[in-house]
Amino acid sequence: MPECAIYRDKQGWTPAFVLSDHGDSMGRQMREDERPVSTMRQRGEACIIEVERELDVFTSSSLASAIEGAARIGGHHVVVSLEACTYCDASALTVLIRAKKLLGSALSICVSHGHSVRRIFEVTNLAAPLALRASLEEALASHCGSPRPPGSLQTAASMNAAPQESSP
Repeated sequence: MPECAIYRDKQGWTPAFVLSDHGDSMGRQMREDERPVSTMRQRGEACIIEVERELDVFTSSSLASAIEGAARIGGHHVVVSLEACTYCDASALTVLIRAKKLLGSALSICVSHGHSVRRIFEVTNLAAPLALRASLEEALASHCGSPRPPGSLQTAASMNAAPQESSP
């Protein structure tokens, strides 16, 4: 089965099949800034999102859209692999924190020990709360098979939105 790339457009996220690193299923050549941030594939009941570029303020909304899409079309488990991710800033951390709050144990994040992106999670003390896994296999094995809590699926906009101030 071909891998599915998530494109962000005016209508939201749009899946498109990717045939190579440099073209889409229509044979159109993509510029570096057009390349998808991540690819998505199904493995059993898990939907795996493999981040292939840097995650920053410009690309984190694409990650939020990919997680939303995976939660909608995937099984009971969404795995975000950061193995090929080259950079991760606070906006991407915010998306992952919100996704974890919304999906709970149905979301696993994997990045190997010693990877520069993992160091960002360790320095910010987010490795434990986000339950980072060291490999894709560990992330897939970590899911206990329990479904997401009812009503837990939110939109990408809510994962990427600014936090709401609470009144005293």
